[in-house]
Amino acid sequence: MIKYRPDIDGLRALAVLPVILFHAGVPGWSGGFLGVDVFFVISGYLITKNLASKEFLDKAALLDFYNRRARRILPALSLMLCMASVLAFILMTPSQLGDFGQSLIASVTFSANIYFWLKTNYWAPSAELTPLLHIWSLGIEEQFYLLFPWVFILVKSKKYKVWILMCAGFLSLVAMLYVDRLGFKSESFYLLPFRAWELIAGSLTAMLAISKSEIFTPKINNAIKIISLLSLIGSLSFFNNQSDVLFLYSIPILASCILMFNSHGMVSSLLSKNAFVYIGSISYGLYLFHQPALAFIRIYSYDNPTQIQILAALISTLFLAAISNVFIEQPIRQGKGSPKAFYAWLFVITAILMAFGVYLTGTNGLKAYKLSKMNLETSALFKALESEQKSRHQLWAEKLEDSSSPFKETSGRKILFLGDSISEDLYISAEASLKQTDIVQYRRLKLDDTCFKFLDSYSNNNMPDGSCREQISTVMGSDLLKNSTDVVIANLWEGSNVGTISAIFGIPQFTQKNIILYGAPTFTDISSILYYLAVSGLENQDLQFKNFIYKNRNERRLSINQTIEKISRTHNAAYINAFDFYCSDTKNTCELFDGNTARIIDGLHLSISGLSHFSPWLKITLDEAINNSAQLN
Repeated sequence: MIKYRPDIDGLRALAVLPVILFHAGVPGWSGGFLGVDVFFVISGYLITKNLASKEFLDKAALLDFYNRRARRILPALSLMLCMASVLAFILMTPSQLGDFGQSLIASVTFSANIYFWLKTNYWAPSAELTPLLHIWSLGIEEQFYLLFPWVFILVKSKKYKVWILMCAGFLSLVAMLYVDRLGFKSESFYLLPFRAWELIAGSLTAMLAISKSEIFTPKINNAIKIISLLSLIGSLSFFNNQSDVLFLYSIPILASCILMFNSHGMVSSLLSKNAFVYIGSISYGLYLFHQPALAFIRIYSYDNPTQIQILAALISTLFLAAISNVFIEQPIRQGKGSPKAFYAWLFVITAILMAFGVYLTGTNGLKAYKLSKMNLETSALFKALESEQKSRHQLWAEKLEDSSSPFKETSGRKILFLGDSISEDLYISAEASLKQTDIVQYRRLKLDDTCFKFLDSYSNNNMPDGSCREQISTVMGSDLLKNSTDVVIANLWEGSNVGTISAIFGIPQFTQKNIILYGAPTFTDISSILYYLAVSGLENQDLQFKNFIYKNRNERRLSINQTIEKISRTHNAAYINAFDFYCSDTKNTCELFDGNTARIIDGLHLSISGLSHFSPWLKITLDEAINNSAQLN
C-alpha cells in the first residue's frame, strides 16, 4: 500500500472546485475546465505509485489493480447514471432523451469521450444541457488504464520504463499540438492519444519521486511550490479555450507535477488543511453529480435558471457527493461485502442501464410515448417541425449551390456574407427577397469565428495549417471579396472569439468596404419550447407563452451581441440585431410561430416558414444598415 498524502486530496479540491464553478457559469473561472487535466495528472501519479509499490506484477496483481479501479470508479458512477436516467425520463424532450440514451450507452462502455467527440462541441451552448458530457474524462482514464499496466508487466527495467513513458508522452504532446494546429480541436480535446501525455506526466513524476524525494533545498522547494500554486490558480482563473494551446495545458500540468512531487513545505501543509482534504476526499462524487445537477436544472428552467436554482443544484451536488462517499464509495473500496455480490450487482445495474440506453435510442427518446401525453395542437407542431427539418436541409443545399459564383459585371451593390451557417441563412433570405427590378447581388463565403484571429496573418503567410488556412486563403484570394461593395460578418460567435472581429477593420482588403456586423439570435431549443407548450397548457399565440420565450432568450448570446454592437460603434460600422426580428423589447415578447409552424428548426436557424417572414425584414434592415455604414464612413 502506498502512503496516504492529504496534500494530494487538497490538490483534488483545487481541481474539482474550478470545474464546478466553470460549468455553473460563475465569473472568474474561465479556465476552470483545466481542473480535469489536473485530475489526469493525479491519476497518472497514483496508479504509478500503486503499481511501482509491488515487488512483481503478474496476472493476479493485474486483476487486483483492475479490481481496485472498478471499486473506486463504478459504484458512484452507477448511482449517478441511475439518478440521471430517472430525471432524464421526467424532464427531457424526445430529442434530448434520444441523445441521452446514446450518451448513457457510451458512459457505461467507457467510450463517452469518443461519443462526444462525434456528437458534441464541449464549448457549444447545448453542452450546458448535456447531463453526461463530463463522463468523457472517465472514458480517457479507463482507456488509459487498459494499456498502462502492461508497461510495468512487460518491461522489468525501471530505466526502460522511464524511457518508454517519456517517448510516449512526448509523442502524445506533439500529436496534440499538431492536430490542434490543423484545426481538429475536438480530436485533441476528447481522444486518448492526444491526452495520454497528461497522465504520463503524473506517472513520470511518481517514478522520479520514488528514486529521489528531494532535489532542491527546503527554501528553494518552498519558492518553486508557491510559484507553481499561483501559476495553477492563475491558469484556472484567467485562461480560456482560446488561449495558446501549449501554455493552456502545459502550465497547469507542470504546476501539478511540481506540487505532487513531494509532501514537504508550506504549500503542501496548506493543501493538507481539513477543509481542502474533505473536499478532495469527495471530489469524485462532486465531479460526477455536478454536471447532471446543473444540466437538469437548466432543462427544468428552459435554459434560464435563476441564481437560486444554480445554488440549489450546487448544494445538492455537495449533499449527494457526501452521501455517496459515506454509504457507497468508502464501504465498497474497503472491500466490505462479498466480491461475488459486488460484481453481480454491478453486472445487473450495468445491464439495466445499457438496456435503457438502447431502448431510448431505439424509440427516439420515447417519442411516441411523449407525444401521446401532449395535446393535439402540440403534437401537430412537433410533426410539422420534423417535416420542416427534412425539407429545409434539401432546400438549403439547392440554394447554396451558386452562393460563391462570381459577381456579375453590372452596376449596383455587391454584398458578400461572410461567416458560418448563420451567413447561409442570411444569403438564402437575401436571395429570396430579390425582385426583378433589383440590381443588388448577394454572395456568400465561409469563415468560421475561430479563424478570424488569423486573418491578419494572411499577408505574411503565418496562418495555421488545416481548415482555417483553407478558409482564409479562399476568402482573401477571392474575387468576391475584391469586387464586393459591402461585407456582412455573420457568425454564431463564442464569447472568447467575438473580440477577434476587430481584426478585420485593420486589413487592407476590407478597409474600402462597408462592413456590417450581424448579431445572431439564440433561443432555447425549439423542441424544449414545444414541450413547454405541452406541459403548460398554453397556446402558441398566448401572450404568456410569448413572454416565456422572451425571458428564455439565451443570455450568453445577448451578452455576445452587446459586445458585437460595441465593436461596431468603435469602428463606425453598422450593426444588425436579429433578435429585433423575433422579439419586442417594449412588449417583452418573442414570436416564434406562424400558425402551427415554427420559425426556427433548432435554437436559431431559420425554418422554411421562418424564411418567408425573415426575408422581407432582412431586406429592409440590410438596406438601412448599408446606408448607415456608408454615412458613417
